Amino acid sequence: MEPSSGQVPLHISLTEKQESIARTLVGHSCDVNMADFDGKCLLHKAIMQGDEFSTTFLIKNGARSSAATHSEHVTPLHLAASYK
Repeated sequence: MEPSSGQVPLHISLTEKQESIARTLVGHSCDVNMADFDGKCLLHKAIMQGDEFSTTFLIKNGARSSAATHSEHVTPLHLAASYK
């Protein structure tokens, strides 16, 4: 993994649709609500990428749809409502 990519192991496992790895990470207390420097969490990123698999997994595992970004105060719920 490239450290500057900003991808954490959970993000990579979901992007690659490796559900068993993602479940293992979450089972070992991986934070599904971890945010980057701007406050974007994995749920923000999954919705922006149109990644239904990751979005569903994250919501089922406790990702907060009300987590707002720092600068624009956008929540995953806002993104989902405006997704086209």
